[in-house]
Amino acid sequence: MGSVPAGLHRPGATPEKQWGDTVPPQVLPSQLYVTEQLLEAQFPGITKRPKDFFRLVVPFVGANILTAGGTVTVNVTVSQDADFAWISTSATFFQNDHTTAVANPAVTINVVDTSSGRSLMSAADQILNFAGNSNGTGQQGQRLNEWPQVVMRGATLSTTLTNLDAANQREIRLAYIGYKVYGTPLQRPQ
Repeated sequence: MGSVPAGLHRPGATPEKQWGDTVPPQVLPSQLYVTEQLLEAQFPGITKRPKDFFRLVVPFVGANILTAGGTVTVNVTVSQDADFAWISTSATFFQNDHTTAVANPAVTINVVDTSSGRSLMSAADQILNFAGNSNGTGQQGQRLNEWPQVVMRGATLSTTLTNLDAANQREIRLAYIGYKVYGTPLQRPQ
């Protein structure tokens, strides 16, 4: 678990109850403080609600493996018990042998919230721009979202990957990292 430096806690919060108390190692506590403020601006009161750290896993493995030159879409649905505040994305990239890391996969990504029809990007983008650089290891690349996304309970995120490498399959595991936010369902501002 990470911790938030003194002076960056929400007024009245203790380190044990801080919004970003469980910090992925690649994300600085000061970045989470800014994320918290952005979420609060979108949805007043969100940071005072009960929450749990959560990883929404999007696996492109097994029947959903990314074939050479292929395109695959995987849908994941946010559970009905809470809204999801999505703050970062991580990814691992492997050959189809599950062990050989791929440092710079030639793969594009596009994500759409099919429940609202909102596309999170204007066009497919290189996956490292979206999920972070794995530093040549193929593992644990992570990127903090420029603007935190709140995905409403019951919403479905449709993630499409396209393998631009016509010779090699790719096994990719994405994780949308954030918090389940409990209480009355959030309403998206109009």
